[in-house]
Amino acid sequence: MGIKNLMKYILKLIRFVVSLFMQNKPTIKIRLARLSNTALISFTNSLITNMTGLIFYPTPNPTLLVIQNDLTAFSNKVTAWGTVGNRGSHQIHVELLAARATLMVDLTALANYCETTTPYNETAFTSCGWEIKNPKSLTGPLPAVQNLRQFLSRTISYGQVKLRWKRPLNTAFGVVNAYNVYRNTVSNFSTATLVATVTKTSIIQSGLTLNTYYYWVVPVGASGAGVTSDVCLASVAILP
Repeated sequence: MGIKNLMKYILKLIRFVVSLFMQNKPTIKIRLARLSNTALISFTNSLITNMTGLIFYPTPNPTLLVIQNDLTAFSNKVTAWGTVGNRGSHQIHVELLAARATLMVDLTALANYCETTTPYNETAFTSCGWEIKNPKSLTGPLPAVQNLRQFLSRTISYGQVKLRWKRPLNTAFGVVNAYNVYRNTVSNFSTATLVATVTKTSIIQSGLTLNTYYYWVVPVGASGAGVTSDVCLASVAILP
């Protein structure tokens, strides 16, 4: 075997070994192009908040100030572009697309920085809010749902309560199959009653007679019931 062929063989072997090492390693999933303008703004705001002072990433590159400036410019263009039926000029739309592209490029660069700084560290990635490719198959209960709250609206009828929440922050422990909703007349989960099991992250309770109730939500996955949420005190809609 000649030296040239030997070198090719060694390179192939190295690539094969690297591919085995990389298999199923958690990395960041970049899907910014699929986000609507509103969703991209929300994601970026959350990312900036989560990364500010985060010990995993002491020197973000690009800096969070650059990302914030990109976000401000993009948000301003979204506002200038307006809503359906009240759109801005073609020039504003062009500027909006350019501002969105700039933000996405810098966010992608920031994701690359995170992967370089903490390679394969799923905890670090999810603490920022990044989605994960090839998450580790962990066992154990699902974490608690986030931001359980009462949703107030004029469409809520007498004797009803509407609750909303967000999915557990770290879904590496498995898929959320359902949510168990518990209710009590006092702030005591141990005596609460299971009143519903839903697959969505919201629920409307009807036929309630008291002024207030206490609620908890528990995610359910392959390992069974997860961590119980914080209590939510909800006021029942009354007659006008």
